[in-house]
Amino acid sequence: MEQRPMRKPGTATDATADEVQQARYNCVLRSIYDEIYEANPADDSYRVIHEGDVRFCPPPAGYGLAETVRAIADDLIHPEDRQVFLRLLNPQELQKNTDREKREYLIGEVRKKCRDSRYRWARLTVFPLSGPLEQPLLMVCVQDIDAQKNAGGIARENALLQRQRLDNLRYKTVVDHTDTLVFEWRGHEPTYTSPRIPELLAGNYDGRRLFDVWREDGVLYPSDRPVFESCLREMAAGSHSGEMTVRLRVRDGRFIWCKVTYTCL
Repeated sequence: MEQRPMRKPGTATDATADEVQQARYNCVLRSIYDEIYEANPADDSYRVIHEGDVRFCPPPAGYGLAETVRAIADDLIHPEDRQVFLRLLNPQELQKNTDREKREYLIGEVRKKCRDSRYRWARLTVFPLSGPLEQPLLMVCVQDIDAQKNAGGIARENALLQRQRLDNLRYKTVVDHTDTLVFEWRGHEPTYTSPRIPELLAGNYDGRRLFDVWREDGVLYPSDRPVFESCLREMAAGSHSGEMTVRLRVRDGRFIWCKVTYTCL
């Protein structure tokens, strides 16, 4: 068995091992983050540690930390995300985070401008550097997460479409097995109308709300107009549910009694 000599701390071999470990650490950071900055809120300065993919626009040169943060917020961050960015990188808050007793990780997601003028989602992580430093420093890391955000958005859209398809199937089941005719709207926009409604009832169903069709196209029996309007006023006032019994004209010109029930979802 080969016996290797013990080495004392502080030898050149130890120094080399530390350098290798640091190189590995840096390699891992660079593989995760697209940009890495070292910020010193105490003297209003920062420096670039790593800039990998040049997709994002770089920060403007020649400014201190506070002015750079403001310039980035004004010119390189999506207007809807500027407050998030400024809360995360506010120099006063960064200064507080250098307090050894109050240090914490800060994370936020914003849309950052790219060199092609489009915006991509980026996750910003701010964490304090530990160790025997002359001045407390912060590491600011930027990670491109646009693909993940878009994938999540697509998944949510697919889930919504699937839910809508299921809702339509439920409506169809109700319509096919009962005498109930289902319709749904949001604001003044119809979102679902049972196909049996225009087949059975008179009127031109051209995208208007059914209530407007019934009122404007002579579907509602004239004497039932007060009951009808009273119910619609209650609905407009915020009532979450209600019903009315009115006569509606069918395609052959006859009027039939119908109970109309509404529920706010």
